[in-house]
Amino acid sequence: GWRAVDTDHVIQNEAGMTVQEIFRVQGEPAFRQIEADTIADVCRRSRQVIATGGGSFVAEGNRSRLLHGNLVIFLESRPETLANRLSRNMGREPRPLLEQGDLIERLAELGRLRDEQYRCAHHIVETDQRTPREVVDVIAELVRARL
Repeated sequence: GWRAVDTDHVIQNEAGMTVQEIFRVQGEPAFRQIEADTIADVCRRSRQVIATGGGSFVAEGNRSRLLHGNLVIFLESRPETLANRLSRNMGREPRPLLEQGDLIERLAELGRLRDEQYRCAHHIVETDQRTPREVVDVIAELVRARL
């Protein structure tokens, strides 16, 4: 019964352009500011599941807002698993930071660069060998334990 919020979708709806277009037209710094404003706005509400872009948790301000008063769960997967999942929808939802080079290598590189920040999450849920339903069940237990 909680509201689902994808910050990239909120940004796209409000900007009237895709994340890829924002990156191309305005640049990554402009996108990151829009993203920070969106996260600040979203974090003012309760009873919601917030999905953020992978880079959003790297920024200290975003990380602080998300960690304060929320339950942050890092869904951890190997680069190979992520590449397999992403390859199914890259045509519909291009990822600006994943356009250059080998997808698995780029995901591994981003993972190494972001790992310290990701590990600040309240919980880490490994998803490689789990179905989406199994992941949801694990998360639901974590939420119930916190309420």
